Amino acid sequence: MRTIRLTVAATGLALCLMSAPDAHADFGFELNGPYEVTSNGDWAKTNEKYRDEVPVREIWTFSTSCVDAHTCSGTVNSNAGWSAPVEFRTTRWILDRYHEQWEPCPDGTFSPGRQRYQFQPADANGQIERLDVRTLMGYDRTIGISGACGINTPLVISIPLTLRKL
Repeated sequence: MRTIRLTVAATGLALCLMSAPDAHADFGFELNGPYEVTSNGDWAKTNEKYRDEVPVREIWTFSTSCVDAHTCSGTVNSNAGWSAPVEFRTTRWILDRYHEQWEPCPDGTFSPGRQRYQFQPADANGQIERLDVRTLMGYDRTIGISGACGINTPLVISIPLTLRKL
């Protein structure tokens, strides 16, 4: 009886190992190649109040791969001269950048800020469309430091973001 149980267990383990996906399988929602990225400053919010910001357009070139349907990572290279790691967390892509001199202060100094781009595949109506990575939507949010420039509240600028595959 014990031999039969061990044989069944070993067979089950062998089947699981044979059907395990590759470490970097193609799940269909990886981002690879160039995308036109637009931060729409016409709909920007500064500390939750609408205030126009300069629209920003860049070309980002992605190189990503996934280990499963919820975990992907890679690199983004921008034609603006920077690169950063990007990762997919369950439902959205996240890219973080740090700006040493982001917020100008009245005394001529600058305070740093953390910029986070967060986006996900979307259809023309802005609804999540996980497997169609031609268009992605989200936001570009930069947050300053509380107490920067002598102001207790951190400066927060949030701008709608659109990525379109080229």
